[in-house]
Amino acid sequence: MNALIRSELRKLCTTRWFPITVAVTMLVGPVGAFANIFAGSTETKSTLGTNLTIRHILSTSAMTTLVALAIGISMAASEYRHGTSIPTFLITPKRRSVIITKVVTSAGIGALIGGAAFAITVAVAAPALARQGVHHLTGDVPQMLVGAIVTGALYGVVGVALGAITRSTVIAIVGALGWAFVVEANLLAVALPNIGKWLPTGANLAITRTGNFAAMLTPSIALVVLSAWSAVATSLAIRITSTRDA
Repeated sequence: MNALIRSELRKLCTTRWFPITVAVTMLVGPVGAFANIFAGSTETKSTLGTNLTIRHILSTSAMTTLVALAIGISMAASEYRHGTSIPTFLITPKRRSVIITKVVTSAGIGALIGGAAFAITVAVAAPALARQGVHHLTGDVPQMLVGAIVTGALYGVVGVALGAITRSTVIAIVGALGWAFVVEANLLAVALPNIGKWLPTGANLAITRTGNFAAMLTPSIALVVLSAWSAVATSLAIRITSTRDA
């Protein structure tokens, strides 16, 4: 397993898009936080220090989970796009092992990206807020950090599953974004909120504490829900990959 994980990491590190994507992700959160603090998005210092505003300033999970999802999708789907799936499965005939390796690797990368992006954002936002008279961050910050790490990992898992199932980076990314932003965030959130909170995006918002608390699951239940979705997607990806041609 360790050798396979190292192989997956080498594949990622030898691509141009991966380090660029990670670097941009590390920058977007701090830049966004700095802009929200100083660009007049909040009207008064008292408003700037509220829990809701601090959560908005520090909320990087929406971005990092999508990045983790895209990385996971690319890790699986690019094998078919570049024609490397055949040698990969020849070297490791047990296709289940290949998918599990990609899942573990993507989960680790997603967790690191989520945690690092959030930590950098806090490091930039804290002194900037202090200059505006806000010297204490809200109690939600530890929850948001853990949430960013956990959702980054789980969305990385889901990304690998989608990439393996569709075998197309474009189809998987477009389908995932369409589901998250059109179906979940707009249709179900308005028409059937009691169903929407049990879906991946609803669980993500509950874990990271970045949504409407009154309409969300508790973080612990949301973690179980999102983990279950990840497990189902992974099981389906293993089954499909193991029963079709490379």
